Amino acid sequence: MRFCFEFSTQLESDDLHAKLHKPSAKRSDTGKYKVQLKNDSGEDECDIDVIVLDRPAAPEGPLEATGTTTDSVSLQWKPPKDNGGGDVTGYIIEKCPENSDRWEKVPGVFNQPKGTVKDLETNKKYKFRVKAENIYGVSEPLETTSSIVVKPPYGKNSNKSFSH
Repeated sequence: MRFCFEFSTQLESDDLHAKLHKPSAKRSDTGKYKVQLKNDSGEDECDIDVIVLDRPAAPEGPLEATGTTTDSVSLQWKPPKDNGGGDVTGYIIEKCPENSDRWEKVPGVFNQPKGTVKDLETNKKYKFRVKAENIYGVSEPLETTSSIVVKPPYGKNSNKSFSH
């Protein structure tokens, strides 16, 4: 149980109501608090549950290639550990050609922690990143740790291991 707020907490009150406001609250501020009230008529205290809602945390890694073709890469990752207090409604996948800083949103709807990026150039290397989304916003990205080569899954140019 928490017993005090930081200095940035604001309290407004009138004869009937008391309003507690904490600007810039963080998810870590969620918890049970004891509120003590005192006026000329007496004093009282009660416990209150505070839930801070926010955008989700970044998806959990690793962000891995599970397969490649001549023009696509299939990716998978894990959901964020903290959904921000709202269900994750989807994921945003972005691609970036190697030696570029220009990230481009991949078209499509990704409701599960996996997706296939299509219409890529054969033998070109790409970086990928993914963000989780809920009704409160979009998370920070989870990014591949190295570039992934777009290539057939078998044949002369095949390699059974993926860079990730």
